[in-house]
Parts: sequence; structure tokens; C-alpha cells
Amino acid sequence: MVSEACALLTLGFIRPWGVVYPRWLPGLGGRRVPPAVAIVPATLAALLLTLVSVQVCLATDQGFQADPEPGFPTGVAALVMLACYLPLLVWGPLLAAATIGYCLRVRRLRD
Repeated sequence: MVSEACALLTLGFIRPWGVVYPRWLPGLGGRRVPPAVAIVPATLAALLLTLVSVQVCLATDQGFQADPEPGFPTGVAALVMLACYLPLLVWGPLLAAATIGYCLRVRRLRD
């Protein structure tokens, strides 16, 4: 649930409500979103996700060993599992790219 919420908040980097709070928010509606409110958490999340992805890549070669742990997929099943997890491994770098794009967009709007 937290990952879905974070993914939806990433949409704020490309939507207008990432720069100005929506009018329906009490007390904040219509005000500018301080850039640090979006940039700092997104940067920390991108770094953490990238770190976790690197750890997973370095530690997960179980399915390709001669004697994997019991219950761990092997052969084609291991390749299918790897293909399913590959998009998760690029989530951190893609979030970093979206954060940089947001920074450039906000800077351009302020100038």
C-alpha cells in the first residue's frame, strides 16, 4: 500500500498539482508546493530503492547455482521470476530521473 501511494505521488512530478496544491485541499489549496517537500523525500527514496536493488542483484543468484535452496525456482522458472522482478530493479534510478526532471521544471517556472 505504501509503494502504491509513493508511485501515485510521483505523478505530482508531471502533473500541475506537483507545483500548486489542488484547490480542494483545505488550508493549502491554490498555494505553491515548496520544492523541498517533494525533492527531499523523492531523493531519499530513489537512493534507498537503488541501494536495495543493488543488494538484490548482488545477493540473488540462488536460481542459477548448482544446488539452490529448497523451494527456490530453478531453470526457466528462475528466469521468469527474474524477468518479473527486473522492473523493480530500475524503480530507484527512474525515480531519480523523475526527481531531476521535477527540479528542472520547478526552477524553470520560478525564473
